[in-house]
Amino acid sequence: MSHRYVYAIGARGTRLPSTLRGWSGAPIGNVEAGELVAFATAVDASHRRPTSENLVSHELTVEDIRRFVPALPARFGTVLPTAEGVRRALLARHDLLLDALRRVGDKLEMGIVIVGPDAHHPVARGIYERLRAYVLEVSRACPAAAPVLLRGAFLLASGDVVRLRRAFTRITHAEDRVRCLLSGPWPPYSFIVTEPEPTDVSAQYPSRYTPTATPTSRTGRWRPDARPSEGPPVRRSLRR
Repeated sequence: MSHRYVYAIGARGTRLPSTLRGWSGAPIGNVEAGELVAFATAVDASHRRPTSENLVSHELTVEDIRRFVPALPARFGTVLPTAEGVRRALLARHDLLLDALRRVGDKLEMGIVIVGPDAHHPVARGIYERLRAYVLEVSRACPAAAPVLLRGAFLLASGDVVRLRRAFTRITHAEDRVRCLLSGPWPPYSFIVTEPEPTDVSAQYPSRYTPTATPTSRTGRWRPDARPSEGPPVRRSLRR
């Protein structure tokens, strides 16, 4: 029996172009509940396996949806057995999801990774703090052990991406004590709060799989959670 695979959550009444497709060319349907709608498609078990191809396909579909309507991205593996199950999941966190949609549905995320020796943790923190002036919000920076000193994410309007990139270049170009990587833009995964503590939208849905690979967007830039040792991102070489 087909399950419902959720790509994103938008405002009730919003519609996607009929030409937009999900897994294996299946149409993306609307499952409405309250003031929300889940953009979902019917899938079988094979599309829930966290292969590189499936991860890339999911990410590109989420980005396609958000080109047309404001939407919260669902993480890979957001699957429920029926449309009614999707409705119940939306209603269970309705107000929190609606608030998140209004706050970040039309926003983008940029990720930062700073790499260097342990002694330069203050340098990494200083760079992160200087970049805060160019964005709407920042995620909680995650200090780590060398070589990764800091991981973080920035929330910004789509029109501010170039401005942030220029500021990043200006602030980091002469810095030789650490290596700084800026990724994105991405859907705002790090800024979707559906619990008292930060979490992601997929926490509201049972997922049988945990992603084991790192997807890429059309920009071909690093994912914000990619490790420097992971090598270049997967390029788009598949057809859905």
